[in-house]
Amino acid sequence: MKFSLKIILPIFILFLIGCKKDHSILGVDVQPSVDDLNAEHINGLPVTAHTLPYDSIASFDTQYKFIGSNNDPYFGRTDIGIYLNTNIDRTLDFGVNSRITSAEIILAVDPLAFAGDKFASLTYSVFALHDNLNIDSLYYTTDARHHYATPISVYTTSFTVADNAQAIISIKIDSTYAEGLLHDIPNLTDNATFQAKYKGYYIAASLQNNEEGIIYTANLDDDLSGLHLHYRTGPSTSDSLINQKFSFTGSTATRYNTVKFSPIQTLKNQFQDSILGATNLYLKGMGMTKLKVQIPFLVNHSDSFKIAVNRAELVLNIDPGFVSAGRYLTPPKLLLLSIDSIGRESYAQDLLSSTDYSRFDGAYDEANNRYVFNLAREAQLIFSGKKKNRGFYVVMANADVGLTYDYIGDGKQLKTVRRDLNYERVIFAGSSNATLKPQFNLNYIRFKND
Repeated sequence: MKFSLKIILPIFILFLIGCKKDHSILGVDVQPSVDDLNAEHINGLPVTAHTLPYDSIASFDTQYKFIGSNNDPYFGRTDIGIYLNTNIDRTLDFGVNSRITSAEIILAVDPLAFAGDKFASLTYSVFALHDNLNIDSLYYTTDARHHYATPISVYTTSFTVADNAQAIISIKIDSTYAEGLLHDIPNLTDNATFQAKYKGYYIAASLQNNEEGIIYTANLDDDLSGLHLHYRTGPSTSDSLINQKFSFTGSTATRYNTVKFSPIQTLKNQFQDSILGATNLYLKGMGMTKLKVQIPFLVNHSDSFKIAVNRAELVLNIDPGFVSAGRYLTPPKLLLLSIDSIGRESYAQDLLSSTDYSRFDGAYDEANNRYVFNLAREAQLIFSGKKKNRGFYVVMANADVGLTYDYIGDGKQLKTVRRDLNYERVIFAGSSNATLKPQFNLNYIRFKND
């Protein structure tokens, strides 16, 4: 939807002349306190938006990683895998008489943080790596080129509960492979030697019979997470049974996620046609989608009259018609970024200080089933002609206060805006929804001419 500046400015002036004063909504963070009595407001200004895809995102080395395969009825299929390496903290010697009884990769998972069918079974394939993972490298979710093509294990399971009541995924490992590791004494002398031979693993997940499936949150720093070799010290069943864990943590530990997203046709259509965003807006974490938002009312009018912005709200309402039945979590917070002259993400002015950031909001308002962003500083810059309104991105991400304009590689994504920490999703009403459409609300002070 395109708006002519010649049309918008007269409408804006009429709004300012006709608006009633609202003394109950006042703030003094932007305007002079002597003008408090002139506070006015305009609500329900139009907003247009549509859904866009990401090409890929950076996945950083953190203890929490996602794993699974899920068919979301409103988004499509997502397969998330994990690259990781194992570590030893001392010389290991299991003895020439030791014998493997079983081996498994255990991932401690959160039974309350998932997407899909909690009790779904998935098929997990484990591949050995042919490249070492570098803790200083930046890995992307599309980077799945470091493992051999033939798996060392393929195992189908759902989550189980360990003896300490921790929910886990236990992936059985081929006993021949485990036996070779158990007796590879020359390569178990120290961690550097060990990782030179055993570079790590890639764990991929796939659905059973195209069912709904699930994506879990795995804690790789949990005491249970790791590659476990269960062995006896000798060939007899009476010999001691011992468990040796190869940890996923350590000074050289490297972990990152891969993501393969196959969107449903509804999303594909909206990626190509922005007008389709008038119906619904689809936002999903792990860099699968983002929203591009336009607020036509934000224009430069400094030559006509001046205002001081008190509060400028972008309101996005969740569409209650999309029921998840507890299977898909609502993201706790979203982030609004402005768009620069070459289409890159840029920090809104309200993100540049801790004081403004605390007012910026973007947290899920459960009582009203919506998200509200207060971009007062950003709006003030645009109204005064100091910044152009090129639109905004709404992303599911975490940002640090005290931000720097570092971009990931040569791309358009800000490095300090982390997209790899959340996998939740949310569906908003579009501009054609009579009661829940996105809207822009403005509280301001109009300066007197006399």
